[in-house]
Amino acid sequence: MSLYLIRYSNDKFVVKADSSIDAIKLWIDEKNREEKEVYQSKRKFNPNDFSIERLGTYHGIMEAPE
Repeated sequence: MSLYLIRYSNDKFVVKADSSIDAIKLWIDEKNREEKEVYQSKRKFNPNDFSIERLGTYHGIMEAPE
C-alpha cells in the first residue's frame, strides 16, 4: 500500500491505498459520509479542484517516541 496526498482547495488529506484511483474513491466516500452526517446531502466534486500525489509507502513513515 502507498500513501497519497490529496489537496482539495486549502485542505490536505493523506490516504493509504493500493492505487491513486482507490485513494480518490476512499477520500470521496469519506467526504460524502461526513457531508451526509452534517447536511444530509452529497458533495459534488470537481476534478479541477483537487490534486493527488504519491508520497511513498507507509513503511517509510518515521514516528517519534511519545
